[in-house]
Amino acid sequence: MVAGLLLGLLALRGWRASQSAAGHATPAAVVIDAATTTARATAMASGASGLSTAVTTTNLYLLPDRTSELVAVLAAGERASLTGRSQDGSWLLVRYPADSPRQGWTRTSSLAVDAETVRALPALPAGTSVAAPDRSPTATSAAAATATATTAPSPLPDLAITEVVLLQGNHLAVGIRNLGQQAIVDATIGVNVTNLEGDLVGVLSVGPASLAVGANATVVTPLVIPRAGSYRVELDPANEVAEIQKLNNIRFALLVPVKG
Repeated sequence: MVAGLLLGLLALRGWRASQSAAGHATPAAVVIDAATTTARATAMASGASGLSTAVTTTNLYLLPDRTSELVAVLAAGERASLTGRSQDGSWLLVRYPADSPRQGWTRTSSLAVDAETVRALPALPAGTSVAAPDRSPTATSAAAATATATTAPSPLPDLAITEVVLLQGNHLAVGIRNLGQQAIVDATIGVNVTNLEGDLVGVLSVGPASLAVGANATVVTPLVIPRAGSYRVELDPANEVAEIQKLNNIRFALLVPVKG
């Protein structure tokens, strides 16, 4: 009987020891993806809810579809206002600049935004589009399109600068139109900015970007214009994009920064 009690006490002590070990076991290490952590930190640092920062330069489309018409280009590091999502959450509808009426669809993976924020956005019906960019041709663009159509031996795109303006924060924005007969697909386009003295103010790279025939896009660049003056903006200075002509790749503009 004594032996039985001893065995019982030993068994009870062993059970308690195993319970104690289980209750204080070292938890398994949790591996957090560094890119995800950085994206979440960036999203938290972006300020108020509803704003998100682009982790890479990305296109904004008319529809949640990469073959849709390009509306604008969101530069890496720039913030956009979140207004909706696709049914499966893989696309987000954003407003860019954040306080402007311009909207476009972009892939969720292009923005620093967490899953909870995406789920909280209104799910929009499939095929929801934003307002189409202005397609009305000006007399100059119509004449250029007619002239180039007769000289081009094969269909080619034709990039033209339609406007050069300053937006919020004195960021340079460049309006681009494809006057050619062929779409530009996933092309990287260089942009050089110089002052009238010939000093280089900025060397930019836009893309990969797509632009349908006759479509417009406004590229808001990270370049901040420091002082008032006349500036020369040139698209594709290295001639990396085959075009019908290069005459309309240059535009001069008088830019006056707004002092905050």
